Amino acid sequence: MAKATTSFRLSDTTKELLDALADLFKESQTEIIERAVKLLYEDRERIAKADMEQRLANTKRNKVN
Repeated sequence: MAKATTSFRLSDTTKELLDALADLFKESQTEIIERAVKLLYEDRERIAKADMEQRLANTKRNKVN
């Protein structure tokens, strides 16, 4: 499989989490990101639905206040 290079700017907190996951799983940061993207993609419909429901709840809550 061909590899592509992409650069991202991550917050310090996200970088620390990525470092911790790489240490925990004994994988490179690239492998951790690949795994995370794959998991999100495989479960995208459920995650998108939950995200939409959360956004709607936040919108309704903000209208009440």
